[in-house]
Amino acid sequence: MNRKHLLRALGDIDADLIERSEPGAAQRKRSVILRITAAAAAILLLAALAVGGAVIASRKNAAKTPAAPSQPVEESESEESSLPDEKIHSGGLIFAVNPDGQTCALVGVEEDVDEIVIPESVDGYNVTEIKDFDTIIRPIIHLCKFDNNFVISGNTAYKIPIQNGNFVIGDDHPDLIAENGCLLDVRTGTLLKVMPGAVLPDNGSVRVIGDCAFLGIDGPEKVSVPEGVERIGDYAFMNCSAIKDLSLPATLLSIGEDAFFGCAELRRVDIPTRETWSGIDFFANTSNPLFAGAKLYINGVEQVPAAEPDKAADPDAWIAWLKDSVLFTGSKYPMLSGGAIYPVRKTAEMPYTGWDFFKGSFHLNYVFTNAEEFSLYIGEDYPYKWEIFYKKAGTEESFRSVVTEPNDVYCFLGEKPIIFRLPTYQSGMTDLETDGGKAQNYDFVFVISEKKTGEIVGWYADTLEINGSYEDFLADAKAAGAVK
Repeated sequence: MNRKHLLRALGDIDADLIERSEPGAAQRKRSVILRITAAAAAILLLAALAVGGAVIASRKNAAKTPAAPSQPVEESESEESSLPDEKIHSGGLIFAVNPDGQTCALVGVEEDVDEIVIPESVDGYNVTEIKDFDTIIRPIIHLCKFDNNFVISGNTAYKIPIQNGNFVIGDDHPDLIAENGCLLDVRTGTLLKVMPGAVLPDNGSVRVIGDCAFLGIDGPEKVSVPEGVERIGDYAFMNCSAIKDLSLPATLLSIGEDAFFGCAELRRVDIPTRETWSGIDFFANTSNPLFAGAKLYINGVEQVPAAEPDKAADPDAWIAWLKDSVLFTGSKYPMLSGGAIYPVRKTAEMPYTGWDFFKGSFHLNYVFTNAEEFSLYIGEDYPYKWEIFYKKAGTEESFRSVVTEPNDVYCFLGEKPIIFRLPTYQSGMTDLETDGGKAQNYDFVFVISEKKTGEIVGWYADTLEINGSYEDFLADAKAAGAVK
């Protein structure tokens, strides 16, 4: 009990005794105070003796024990600072040295980088991997140039050594085999990477063409994806500028994002039957039609679009005709690129989810990266008509359509992408709804045509989610009088 606690205790006792009025209270008070004071004095004396003894013992031990050598604090700090624990900035890229002290990994990309070339080494450290691939590289992969031996596995890309024109596999990759210039994961049947001049296995061992498997390969002119392949991964053939002729198998079930982006010389695509491809959306998640610039052949026969159906009488048939026209001819009707609900990146400054009300209208905000020509004449003399076709996704209902014009357009964050504010509710799109409070997906097709000629000048297909945020914005718009 220290002095503070002792005084507090005495104060409490004193107050208690003063409040009590029974006979002898004062005498008992003095007796209690004397006992507590004596006890406290004894406690303080014992504490003093204990401290003194500890000091004496400490001095004796110090006299018996030799002094320890002084620690080289400065040398230790210098040695630690020499360890490569800081980030390395080079060519707009950010690297971190790996624990082995010999290699490094790409861990970030600085802003305003127009092209990303991943070097063999940085400051003497060999670049062996890319961390957090999905976050760092995937959104800007069109700016990247990779070496052939970068292999993507999950959310990491790592290097496989190359020797004498083939991959060299270490003991740390027991599921991989390399032959004829191909690197294959036998566990999943995924073709991870190929070398120039590789011969693809045709024994059914390949079920997946992996992400970026052929990325940037210079050649060959003709590629035949073998039977047995069920999926072609994201960016699988991206920037394979030499490919002119592509044959795809009947077993194929899905094609990843921008799988053939940048195949500028592709002129012919052969598929076995139309029915085999019924589950593949050639326009989903791509910034261009799947085979931009190429003509489509089915079982060796060139495909020609049918006659244009009546858009008003049969909108479903007309949408199918539009997609066939683009797919069969490659580029007859240009597809807008970079389509996205505004904002592309949601921030505190831009909290909108794609819907808002502005200037007395309820809007869908949509972003495109190649729509400058459609944004030059916003006003009464705007020469283009926007038509929006929509229906609930995964249902048998037919497309409905509304005609609208952007009543506002501006650059996205001062950059090239253009935001179009498309009035929806005022244009007649009043029946969008959630699925009993749960999110409901709608298939949307945006079609831009010239008012005078009716000629299609651009289009885009997408799936939009109608959820509680849409209903919240609509309710706010109605409360503000922006929706009658």
